[in-house]
Amino acid sequence: MEWAVAGFGDFTSRSNETDMLMRNSNTGQFEIYDLANNSITFAAPMGQVGLEWSVVGFGDFSTRPNETDMLMRNNNTGAFEHYDIRNNTITSAAPMGQVGLEWSVAGFGDFSGNANETDMLMRNSNTGQFE
Repeated sequence: MEWAVAGFGDFTSRSNETDMLMRNSNTGQFEIYDLANNSITFAAPMGQVGLEWSVVGFGDFSTRPNETDMLMRNNNTGAFEHYDIRNNTITSAAPMGQVGLEWSVAGFGDFSGNANETDMLMRNSNTGQFE
């Protein structure tokens, strides 16, 4: 029960496939599950991230087609970090900046109309303002 679903996406870079990412709530360890034909076809550890970091969403943050990336946020500082995932592996992690903790993630989508790009919508918990 210490393993919780972190999210779903195309982490293998194979088109028309959705994979599952799980995270251990005690250690921060990630594990990837390839899903095909309603079955788990492969499972493997994918790395560990400190528990002060929370998964906030998945999308195409690297602008590479047929690839789902992960965005995490530091619960203490508000810093964001992008995790590039290809072939069931975290290939790189890079800081994306810091936003005050009064701002929470409201959702992800294509708000700018740019192809192969996922945008983030945030909301200020004090004022209700969206950005």
